[in-house]
Amino acid sequence: ETERTISKLPSRLGRKPVLFTHIHKNGGTAMCWLAQSMGEKVAGQGSNCNYQGDALDNNFFASGTKRNWTNCSERSHLFQSNGFTWGQIEREIQKDGDLCDQFLNVITLRDPVDRLSSLLNYLMRDPSSHGNHPNETELRACVEYGECGDVLRASWKVPAGIQVDNYLTRVLNGYDGMQTPFGQVGEKHLELAKATLDKYDLVLFLEHSDNNLARNRMDAVIGWHVDVRRNPSVHKYEFTKAAKAQLIDRNKFDYELYSYALAKWKVATS
Repeated sequence: ETERTISKLPSRLGRKPVLFTHIHKNGGTAMCWLAQSMGEKVAGQGSNCNYQGDALDNNFFASGTKRNWTNCSERSHLFQSNGFTWGQIEREIQKDGDLCDQFLNVITLRDPVDRLSSLLNYLMRDPSSHGNHPNETELRACVEYGECGDVLRASWKVPAGIQVDNYLTRVLNGYDGMQTPFGQVGEKHLELAKATLDKYDLVLFLEHSDNNLARNRMDAVIGWHVDVRRNPSVHKYEFTKAAKAQLIDRNKFDYELYSYALAKWKVATS
């Protein structure tokens, strides 16, 4: 969807290590590649920069297990002892051990329906490789209309279809957010997600990553930035107008969270 290049800056030296929250289909794989291109020493090379050891920063939903995978002291020691400068978490965010003062906590957000469009096209490339091997019709019914059955569920001990139901809000609510049944995310989840988001040192927006204000903010916090050139390619599968309206309504808490973060970002970069 986009072509990204990087600009090197010397200010990365002496900076805290970065811990990046990878929301699925929000540019996390690209950020991992860019970090490595910048000379960052990543904690999970070859695995989206997700550490594969005891901290278990991989596996999307941490296998549906309620536990803290590490604590801030142990995580800091892990990074210091290995010289890691960059790591990513691709699962729900836990209260202890995932957002630590010893790190620069960074996350990228994206318009929720755009994320779902990217997710649908990603899944459609090879439907048989996901979950319980859904076909294209089952995938579209799940992503577009929330009729998920066991689609996108078989490998994880979580309710079906949570990737298409206020997924960002769920990630920032930790284990309980991931276990909330489909269609039952509410105001209490939104408020907790806002409080969690406020703990990040840098919140980026995929749609605004080519903005000079965003570049300046990245330079100031992590010491380098992304240059984005739009790619004219389009998705093979597009949402109908009716499906898009349903997606916006179903993911209203993700939209409120996105708007909340974007308003704060505009103030911070003005």
